[in-house]
Amino acid sequence: MSSLRLSSQKFLKTAAANEGKLLTTAGGRATFNLQMTQNGVCFTPLSTGIPRKLKREQIEPYIERFNQTGSTTTSDYSEHRNPSYVLAIIKLWLGHRAKLPPIGDGGNKDGDTDAEHSAPEGEIKVRSHRYRERSRELVQMAKAVFRKNHQNRLFCEVCGFDFGQAYAQADFIEVHHVIPLRDLKRGATTKLLDLKMVCANCHRMLHRGNPWPAIDELQAIMTLAAKRRKSTTVVQP
Repeated sequence: MSSLRLSSQKFLKTAAANEGKLLTTAGGRATFNLQMTQNGVCFTPLSTGIPRKLKREQIEPYIERFNQTGSTTTSDYSEHRNPSYVLAIIKLWLGHRAKLPPIGDGGNKDGDTDAEHSAPEGEIKVRSHRYRERSRELVQMAKAVFRKNHQNRLFCEVCGFDFGQAYAQADFIEVHHVIPLRDLKRGATTKLLDLKMVCANCHRMLHRGNPWPAIDELQAIMTLAAKRRKSTTVVQP
């Protein structure tokens, strides 16, 4: 039995926090829009545009199965309707749990580095050094959504650098959390829109200053610097 107890109230609260967002199914094969209804949720796949509504009582069997098994594999819910959509919300809820396995400073199992760890936001623990917890599920979902929206590419949202084109590492990108942990209260959650794909250089620059520059502000700085370089006459020795 899973040690993480999910309720229909928590499920609907997580869904409401992501209403109107473009999400990916649990298997990452499709994207959908999420909307709340009077007594449940509505998933609308981009591929068909046909709404799939589930009432609260239809969601509860998923929650019961999850609380029994802890599984987020769609095949374990094959007797239910729309498992990949419901499990996407359950995974988002899991991403905000404070007791998920933490990732040490600057890396995860995929080798992706991330200087600002987030979701479940603000937990600081001590082993041999201090580190913050963040959600693998949330970051991977943000990457999947970005790929869906950009022809299966991951590139820096500031300068456009593409690790796939430059190094043949199409799966590599750093993830920037636009809201600093110092500005969040304990237990606050992160939305997909709060995560940005960036290269290492731009990521470091986004962490300079107080407050941090926004993506468009850093782009403006780069544009101005480029203009200054062009207008500067270089004298050869």
